[in-house]
Amino acid sequence: MIAADFDYARPSSLREALGLLERPGAVPLAGGQSLLPLLADRSVVADLLVDIGRLAELRRVARDRDWLVIGAGATLAAVMTAEAAKPVPLLAEALRSVGSAAIRNRGTLVGNLVSASPNSELSVAMVALDARFVLRHRTGDREVAAADFFLGPHRTVLTAGELVTELRIASPTASRALGGFAEVSVRAGAPPLCCVAVVLAVDETAAITDVRVAAGGITGAPARWHEAEAALRGHPLSENVARLAQCGEPSLVLSLDLPEAAYARDVLPVLTRRAVAAAATRFIPNPQPGIQP
Repeated sequence: MIAADFDYARPSSLREALGLLERPGAVPLAGGQSLLPLLADRSVVADLLVDIGRLAELRRVARDRDWLVIGAGATLAAVMTAEAAKPVPLLAEALRSVGSAAIRNRGTLVGNLVSASPNSELSVAMVALDARFVLRHRTGDREVAAADFFLGPHRTVLTAGELVTELRIASPTASRALGGFAEVSVRAGAPPLCCVAVVLAVDETAAITDVRVAAGGITGAPARWHEAEAALRGHPLSENVARLAQCGEPSLVLSLDLPEAAYARDVLPVLTRRAVAAAATRFIPNPQPGIQP
């Protein structure tokens, strides 16, 4: 199958792009690595492609006070190598799992997320990192938490005429914020059958004071595993294996009568232990000021 006919526009400013996106059937295009396959199989039908990939104002990867800010035009490769992104190692860890180097050189992080693939590692990492999406319309802006942005396979809260202009991730100010990622897939670079991202806050004794566990490849959208969070919170990193064994079956898959659900019940605790172990390797007992894990 080939894509349906569409018009193409390359705006010279964000303001012009937002005006074009108000037209019925208008769809933004950045790197195209997620969008073009959807156009080809007609999962997405567009009357107008609005190319925002060359807008310099959308390509920055920078630190803004306590936030890492990633523009909608920033490629996956650019984010991986950006100095500003180094305090968030979980992000680079998840990015390395996505496709090939050629895809990462062309595809954008925001474009990948907006496609809302049910098997995306990156959406899971965003939920664990408690990232914020900045959505802009010609009439105003709004900010949406990653946990609320994804509604299901290829479905988000974006409305007609809205554009995600940037992604904001809290940049750790203390070196006791740790992240870890783990996945299982049929081969390297393939979409995961299941993946887990964790973000931990620990004290000087390596006790977990707060935690977010996000899982994907299961329910069609990334989901928090609250039982695992409760089992880990308040306990030393070294006890993660024993604690996770006691937290029971994950509620995020109990309601699913699918083969994937049975698989997830077995694999989620294993991947979560691996992700916590990966985070634990970044623990520094007596960190020097300014050093990030």
